[in-house]
Amino acid sequence: MAESSGYSAPIHMNQGGKVMQVGTSGDLEVYGDIDVKSAGQINLESGGAIDIASGGQVDVASGGHIDLETGGYIAAASGGYVTLADGSYLTLPFVAATTGTPITNFGVTTINSTGAAKAFTLAVPGPGRLKAIICTGVAGTSAPLTVSTTGTIDGGTVATFNADKDALWLMGVSATAYYVLSNNGTVATS
Repeated sequence: MAESSGYSAPIHMNQGGKVMQVGTSGDLEVYGDIDVKSAGQINLESGGAIDIASGGQVDVASGGHIDLETGGYIAAASGGYVTLADGSYLTLPFVAATTGTPITNFGVTTINSTGAAKAFTLAVPGPGRLKAIICTGVAGTSAPLTVSTTGTIDGGTVATFNADKDALWLMGVSATAYYVLSNNGTVATS
């Protein structure tokens, strides 16, 4: 595929079909719909994106999928959408956090500690971005894991995880605020 390609007709990927975004700056521009059939897939590498204009759509049939690597994203303008049929899926970036490295504002991140308390920093929110933070191990309330942000998490700036399997599902509602969609366990925000 060329580094930048424009198509004026819909793209239909039948079983086993595949579109791969080339490098971190390759673009695939489609002026129509994208249909991902059974076992078809779209892979977006770091920095890759699908931008859906108003009225545009991406339909993923049962068995088809879209994989997003860290830095990849799908953005739909008002009136644009992605449809996932039963049996199809969207894979979000999944990363184990390390202290000193900021946690991204999208995808799934695991945090853990078996001894001492640890502090993590969460990137500022991005409107419409989903973020999950899952605690996979903690020594308890004597050594909590904290996640802080310069934005807010339900009005606070710190989330404290005190138990294994504590988890937050967050939605960026602005450039400065996360909303907690789900709190699995006893994660406290302050």
